[in-house]
Amino acid sequence: MTGKCKLPDIRLDKIKTPVVLKVGGAEIEYENGAAVANAGFDKMYLFESITVEGNRIIAEVVENNRYGKVYWTDRQVSMFDGDEE
Repeated sequence: MTGKCKLPDIRLDKIKTPVVLKVGGAEIEYENGAAVANAGFDKMYLFESITVEGNRIIAEVVENNRYGKVYWTDRQVSMFDGDEE
C-alpha cells in the first residue's frame, strides 16, 4: 500500500519490535514502528486495537469514516456536551 495518507502520530517511532498491521483482511508486517510511521496509505485510518503477541505488536486499523464530516445542529454546541452519539 502506497499513498499519501499517514497513520495518526502516536509516536510509532518509539516501537522497536516488529509490527503487524491489520488493514481490512490483509496483514502487513513491518520491521518496527518507524517503518509503519513512514508507510503511506490510500485511505485515512484510525487505530482500532493494539495488542502484543510474542515479540510483535499487532495493530488493527479501520477506515476513518468520520474525517471531513460536517455535523449540523439547531442549537449552540458546547465542548462540554459529551460524545456525539
